[in-house]
Amino acid sequence: MNNQNIYNRKTIEDVICSEGIGIHSGKITKLRLLPADLNTGIVFIQKKFGMKSPIKVSPDSVVDTNYAITLSNDKWRISTVEHLLSFFYIFGITDIIVEADGNEIPIYDGSINPIINIFNEKKFYTYEEINNPIYILNPIWIFNEDKYIIVLPSDELKVSYTINYDNPVIKTQYAQFVLSKDIFIKEIAPARTFGFIKDIGYLHKNSLGLGGSLQNTLLISDDSYLNDPRFQDECVRHKILDFIGDISLLGRPIIGHFIVCKSGHSLNLGFIKKIKEIYSSIEIGNKIEFIKKASNTI
Repeated sequence: MNNQNIYNRKTIEDVICSEGIGIHSGKITKLRLLPADLNTGIVFIQKKFGMKSPIKVSPDSVVDTNYAITLSNDKWRISTVEHLLSFFYIFGITDIIVEADGNEIPIYDGSINPIINIFNEKKFYTYEEINNPIYILNPIWIFNEDKYIIVLPSDELKVSYTINYDNPVIKTQYAQFVLSKDIFIKEIAPARTFGFIKDIGYLHKNSLGLGGSLQNTLLISDDSYLNDPRFQDECVRHKILDFIGDISLLGRPIIGHFIVCKSGHSLNLGFIKKIKEIYSSIEIGNKIEFIKKASNTI
C-alpha cells in the first residue's frame, strides 16, 4: 500500500442493494449503499430517519464493543459494522452512505467474500483529493494484562497477530501479512467469524448470536471444528479482518507495523483513540512535511 494513487478519495458510481441476517439480532437487514459527495466520509443512515439522523464513522461514534462494534448518534444505533468497514478500508472507499432498515449489518457467510462479490461488477468513482495517510513515526503501544497492541514505523501497512485460547483446537495461532488489496482478497477476506459451542447458551441468554449458524460461523467444540476451516489458521486471520475494520474508524490510511496479541474490539478502540490523540493536530502536505511537523508534536 505504498502507491500514493491508492489514497485518492473514492466513492461508488451506482446504488448497491443487499440483504442478510444479523449474526447477533437474528433479523434480516436490507442495505442500500449510495454514492456520496467528496468528503462525506462513511455514513450510516437508518431508513426511517434518512439523512436527518446520520451516524458518521468515527471512534467517537462507538458506544459498544461487546462481540462487535456498535455505532450510535443517541437516536439510533447500528452494530457489527467492522467487516464492511474493513472492506471499505482496503478498497479505499472513503465517501459512501450506507442505508439500513435494521440495526445490524448482515453477517453474510461470516467472511468478506460475499461483500467483495456484491461490489465486483460495480464501478468506483475516484476523486482527485487525497485521503492523507497517518505515517507512524515513533512506537505507540497499549497493554491490558497479557493483551497488547504495538505499532512501529514502517514503509507499509503490516499486521503481525497472535491469538491464544484455552481450547485444544485453536491453541495459539499466529499470522503476519503486509496488507494490500490482493493479499486481503486472497488471505484475509475468506476467513469467517468463529465461535465456541460452550458459549452459545451465554450468548443467547444475552440476546447475542441469535443469527449464528454453520452457514456463517466457524464453530468449534472442545475437540474439533464442526465445519471445515478454510485455512489452518482461519481464526487469527479473521481477527486480523476485524482489526482492519476497527482501525478504519480513524478515517485515514495508516502506514505502520502493528504487532497485536490477544486483542479485541475494546482494546482496539482504546488504541486507535490513542493514535488519534497523537496525530489529530498534524496537518499533512507530503511525507517530508509530515515528518517535520510530527517530530515537533510527539
